[in-house]
Amino acid sequence: MGRIIKVSKTSHCPICNKPDYCFWKEREKDPDMFNLYCNRTSEAIGNIVTGTDGKEYVSIYLNTRGTVFEAVDQREERSKQKVEGTKVQQPSMKTHCVIDSINPLPNEQLDEIYRCIMNHLPLYKFHAKYLLKEGWDMELILNNGICSFPVENKKKLPSSLQNIPSREELAKIVMKELSLKSLAGVPGAYLSESGKWSFIGKSGIIFPVYDENGLIYRIRTRLDYLDLPVKIKEDDYGLFYEDAGERVDVTMSGARKKTKNGVVYVKFSSHEGKYRNFSSYALNEDAYKSGFIENVFHKGCEAKNQLLFAFHPGNSWETVWIIEGEKKAIFSNHVLNQPFIGLSGVNDFGRLIKPRNGKTTLEILKERGTKRCIIAYDADRYHNSAVMMFMNNLAEMLNSNNFDVFIADWNENDGKGLDDLLSAGKLPQIYQHN
Repeated sequence: MGRIIKVSKTSHCPICNKPDYCFWKEREKDPDMFNLYCNRTSEAIGNIVTGTDGKEYVSIYLNTRGTVFEAVDQREERSKQKVEGTKVQQPSMKTHCVIDSINPLPNEQLDEIYRCIMNHLPLYKFHAKYLLKEGWDMELILNNGICSFPVENKKKLPSSLQNIPSREELAKIVMKELSLKSLAGVPGAYLSESGKWSFIGKSGIIFPVYDENGLIYRIRTRLDYLDLPVKIKEDDYGLFYEDAGERVDVTMSGARKKTKNGVVYVKFSSHEGKYRNFSSYALNEDAYKSGFIENVFHKGCEAKNQLLFAFHPGNSWETVWIIEGEKKAIFSNHVLNQPFIGLSGVNDFGRLIKPRNGKTTLEILKERGTKRCIIAYDADRYHNSAVMMFMNNLAEMLNSNNFDVFIADWNENDGKGLDDLLSAGKLPQIYQHN
């Protein structure tokens, strides 16, 4: 059975333009070639549709959930024949009325607000131990203002974790200190039903997301699983909860328990993945069905995925590294003392050519004298072909924009990510991408 790559918020289905339900599936007899399963359309076999990505897709068969498409250029490459078919116009998307849409504040204002938030939040020992184990030192932690974001209900936690402002208290402190009447336009902030400003999001470690000028314009949270829908307890062995009399340890890797067959992780659908945007936006599904786009969080603001620039003031920009993840970028810049760009995901490199404030990131790099880029995707790319595919696509995009492209390589036994490798005191091998 071929690999499956789901569409996402950063990589919509090119047929229906939705971020869910649809997926790409690798063809069993054609490695690294994929069919698109659009589960919202019913398109006659042989019809050709232009996707939102500008590519043409031909309907090859219908299934019980929707239509299976293949990119026309891929089909022609496989069959060595010209694909003929009726070209159809995609049905126009239903127009929705947008209600209460709030854009993020300018980066200069967000930097001031986010730094104030981080200044008033402590760093749990639980979180500090995790970072120190990952190779961070206290200088790096303090210089980046790394701190802990609280759970919504502190009473569910042990007393050692309750000495932290509540979310409403934190909002009140920030507004008073900065003389603000509102937190509208701050991703992560919203107006509660009681009329008080507060913050939304999973609890965890806060990592700053810097723009090209070093301003904190977003925040990302590394989940700590302290806000699982359970009562958290603490003893000499750490944090845990009880499930039918069994101990389940709560760690930075998730909830896990020991069994006769080894350690088993307890999964929660609300806590899939490790990182979250600090964002106060969720689509009101009922309103959408009625023709309206409305945010569930009153006066909330969407963060969306963003690029992180990790650099020191004296860094040369001649060589820039590109890596997945904010934490990896900040740590690797600290060790190697070269600029890093952190992507929110291996497939999010298209953001490098997306204009923001009139310029793309690649244009900014050229202005700063960047000549070469080093891609440092995780070492699991050798058995995760999706990662390898996205890495090669990124390399080709950089090459086409006249950058010299190099790949950072290392043995996965020395660490999955570049930060793991560097924390072990080792360096990657660098080779040029052809």
